[in-house]
Amino acid sequence: MQPDFPQNFKIPVTNFKNKNPYYLVSINSIDASNTIIEAIANICNESLIYDWLFKENLKGQPYLPKKAIEFLNWGSNGWLKNEYFVFLLLDSEGSPVGAMDIKSADLAAGEVGYWCSSKHSGLTSNALKCLCQLAGTAGFKTVFAQTKAGNERSEKVLTRCGFQLNQDYLDLSSGCTSAFALDLN
Repeated sequence: MQPDFPQNFKIPVTNFKNKNPYYLVSINSIDASNTIIEAIANICNESLIYDWLFKENLKGQPYLPKKAIEFLNWGSNGWLKNEYFVFLLLDSEGSPVGAMDIKSADLAAGEVGYWCSSKHSGLTSNALKCLCQLAGTAGFKTVFAQTKAGNERSEKVLTRCGFQLNQDYLDLSSGCTSAFALDLN
């Protein structure tokens, strides 16, 4: 079986701190305008996101708009092939402020990942809760995430969302040191 996501969804997400509205959408449901591309590149160059996710692979070079285009194309391709599922978090004006993904179509246990602009503090936990609800509706039984040593912020997001430490999901070759899982049944 394959995940069964709804078509053309726009799931409301509320920022915990300021109560502002945001939306979780599939990456393939947006048009890749220059504004979207620039916003993604800017967020991916924010120090927390860049240092955790891109610095090593980019050898310290900036995350350029070209990489944002590649990310948008890669994300849309995952939906087309029904192999992995990338989502964007949009503000009320439709500008991206973060991204989340389910890294496979394995309904038994799908790995999730996420990043969110530091300018939108208070959003990630509620967004991840929405993603987990959507994953459960689509047929996933368990979701899990892996974290690198020292990434306490991400671990706090996971525990706020009900994930529990579960090293059975840790892939040592990933460079991560901890894994957390959430049963969606």
